Amino acid sequence: MDISVMEAGPLTRDVLYDQERHRSAKIDAGEAPSITIVDHTRAHSSWELTDPQIQYYVRQAGFFECSQIKWVRLDWALLTALVERWRPETNTFHLRQGEATITLQDVGVILGLRVDGDAVTGTDDFHYGTTCEELLGHTPTMKGGKIKLEWLRNNFQNVPIDATDEIIKRYARAYILHMIGTILFPDSTKDSVHVRWLPLLGDLEECGELSWGSAVLAYLYREMTKIALVQNKELKGCLTLLQIWSWERLHMGTPDLREARALDGHIPLGCRWNVSRSWQTSPKGHENFYRNELDQMEDEQVKWMPYELVLESLPDICREGEDVWRARVPLICFEIVEMHLPDRVLRQFGLRQHIPAPVERIERDPRKGAHRANWQIIRQNYIHRWVLREEQVVMERADAPDLGVYLRWYWGITRRWIFQENKAPKEYIPRGPVERELVQELEELSGMAHDALRTTTEQEPRNMFLRMIKKIRSALQRTRHASRDGREERPIEYGRRRRRDHTGAGSSYSDLSFLLPPSLPSTTIPVSVALIPSYTQPTPSFTPMASNDSALDSSTPPGHSSTTSPLQQDTPTDVPSASVTASPDVTPPLTAILHEIVIPLLARGFSQEYDIDYEEIFAPVAKMTFIRTLIAVVATKHWPLYQMDVKNAFLNNDLSKKVYMQPPPGFSAPPGHAYHIRRAIYGLKQAHRAWFERFWQSLIYIGFIESLADYALFYLFSASGTIILLLYVDDMIITGSDSSAITSLKQHLQRQFEMKDLGSLHYFLGIEVASSSRDYLLSQQKYIAEILERATLNDPSIATTPLSTPMKINLKLRHDGGDPLSQPTRYWELVGAFVYLSVKRSNIAYVVHILSQFVSSPTFIHYTALILVLRYFRGTITRSLFFPSDSSLSLCAYSDAGWANNANTRRSTTGFCIFLGSSLIS
Repeated sequence: MDISVMEAGPLTRDVLYDQERHRSAKIDAGEAPSITIVDHTRAHSSWELTDPQIQYYVRQAGFFECSQIKWVRLDWALLTALVERWRPETNTFHLRQGEATITLQDVGVILGLRVDGDAVTGTDDFHYGTTCEELLGHTPTMKGGKIKLEWLRNNFQNVPIDATDEIIKRYARAYILHMIGTILFPDSTKDSVHVRWLPLLGDLEECGELSWGSAVLAYLYREMTKIALVQNKELKGCLTLLQIWSWERLHMGTPDLREARALDGHIPLGCRWNVSRSWQTSPKGHENFYRNELDQMEDEQVKWMPYELVLESLPDICREGEDVWRARVPLICFEIVEMHLPDRVLRQFGLRQHIPAPVERIERDPRKGAHRANWQIIRQNYIHRWVLREEQVVMERADAPDLGVYLRWYWGITRRWIFQENKAPKEYIPRGPVERELVQELEELSGMAHDALRTTTEQEPRNMFLRMIKKIRSALQRTRHASRDGREERPIEYGRRRRRDHTGAGSSYSDLSFLLPPSLPSTTIPVSVALIPSYTQPTPSFTPMASNDSALDSSTPPGHSSTTSPLQQDTPTDVPSASVTASPDVTPPLTAILHEIVIPLLARGFSQEYDIDYEEIFAPVAKMTFIRTLIAVVATKHWPLYQMDVKNAFLNNDLSKKVYMQPPPGFSAPPGHAYHIRRAIYGLKQAHRAWFERFWQSLIYIGFIESLADYALFYLFSASGTIILLLYVDDMIITGSDSSAITSLKQHLQRQFEMKDLGSLHYFLGIEVASSSRDYLLSQQKYIAEILERATLNDPSIATTPLSTPMKINLKLRHDGGDPLSQPTRYWELVGAFVYLSVKRSNIAYVVHILSQFVSSPTFIHYTALILVLRYFRGTITRSLFFPSDSSLSLCAYSDAGWANNANTRRSTTGFCIFLGSSLIS
């Protein structure tokens, strides 16, 4: 499996066979044309249906409930993003968490149109003028059989007082025809409706028996298909249905209703959106925002069954045909035939989703010159299948797999996302007018704080203004943080100013720079600083010059930009400083010409203050229990186990907030200036978190899922197997059942970071991993030998007779027993080493627990007990933790407790061990 295929999919083309022609492929190539939304709903909403006689006939024809839905402002960006997810191969939207679609249920519930009736079809072969004269009482001027919508409004809005029953029917037909041309079946003319619909309105009672809902759905399916396959630039169809469907089922762009319209049994569900709405959470006009939201949508953000509580409050026509809502049948609208496939979206009906059957391919290109065709004859095979719709209802299968099995299959056949790497939004998009005003106010407040900072000399007010600025910046960052996309490589920039691009993103070179504020003259001499990673690498020679007024001239390695310019220092006076470790022949202040140097730059992060210089710095690392559990599972599954290491991990990451640093030794800056660190360096409090976020993004980008049990554990299910990755800072374990996908994953990581492939797992975090063809052994023999070697130099008694137990039985140690150690450092170091050894040597956990209680004031008695542990290690240095391949994967736990056995506190001590099969994991 090639990672380039894994990145977006589909992995196989069995289902999405038209991917090359699909709009999502054009977006990747930057060739997708813009979409024009065709919407005439507002024109029809101005036609008030007030005459009760016309209402009667419109109701008889089955259109009255739908006529109650008025104009709804369409969110064109949302509709564009949705249609880009429409797959003509399956007639469904391919979302991140599965397929979803507009079904017959949605049409009936939202629009109030009949879905269980005869197919909407007929012939175009009739005399248009005669038909109009007979059914409308007028013969309009027509071109190509099209009646102007304006002509209908001008001639049929005002009903004569003395109108006969036949005239009332004509006015009702004109109203319905206008409704067809504006709301239900708008065409490309934008101002006309075809007369082909008129014969269906001849007998209004028979018209009410037709399945207008299925015809509307077929027409909308076909129009979305044309957009998805880049065959058309105009999106038509009943877009009110699409818009309200999105609001009802998805979390994105849904407005808040300022008032609740009661569903009294007379109006369809769509009418509840015809009230005043608040758009505070709607980023209107930003299709990139919606693309990004769809790319990272979670299952809980989809309302699979939104109608459960309202069905009983809807008119009968909305609930009629409930038996055919799940019918797998062709939808028919004259020449248009589209498949209705509820078996692909069973979760929308509260059923377990099985892997659906292949989809029937239907010829979508109508016959040329067939405008005088009798579609009732041409499509008779499909019409017959529609007649048998009650026999085609899809039921839940007894053998339906778990959702995880379905999602693993789905993840292999779908297009997983629209955005590709480096194409996610690089600036914050306010979600509405209120949020835009908030951002603007915060920016202005930040500017006022900056101005006050420049004019204030007293330290206490300066610190107060600095805290204000940092709080404002933090608020802006958090506003967007929850919606950040996993494939973004740079922090989001807020407000109207765009971030200036710089090269070298993703390199192992730290990007340290001065930034020029607007208040300083543009003639300030720029400064370049080349920072070399901690390994030796030839670099171009440069001659730094140390002076308050001059700049440092340097050459930068090709492909890496670290151009800098002076920045007025607007940070606290205790800006973190830096230390630079150079090779011995470098003479500070670096006035010599350097040809090959090693300069690892370290920030003195210990001088940073919480809530002023940093906030959240937590970053997860793999738990040792999960490492052992993973190895136990790998042994039973006979999977390969690989290890990779990231070089200079902390130097790969952008900082989400501004961090300033005093010039390191050998460098200088103009008075009142400081270094602005644009990317993380070692020593910063934020470096660890920034690295994890960067790595997290690179994995989420290719479809990995972060485990909720251990946030450093990532997994990916695909059609061909499973991949698991466990991260501990910059060391990672990779395993799985798909060797080709693992190879592709390694290649992807090596493109993202400077990696070292260590091959099969042999040594991880001081733990030696030995394996046969089937079993695994974990030991810390090398680490124990190093401890014993150092300890024996200070205390030769450790080399005496080895012991078989780490502590004497029933030994009770007290805080006040024996003379205090004059130099307790040795005790501290060894206890710390024992704590790490207990990670693998679980049998010493109790002993380490006891010895750790005395690190504050150890005595010679405590040290003697510690020596016994070292002698025990000497006798058991070769012992290993065994993970057999024939073990089961059932959990088994043992526990024991000693009541009040602590000699100092009289507390009880509890111990436990947990086995996965016969492998000890905790």
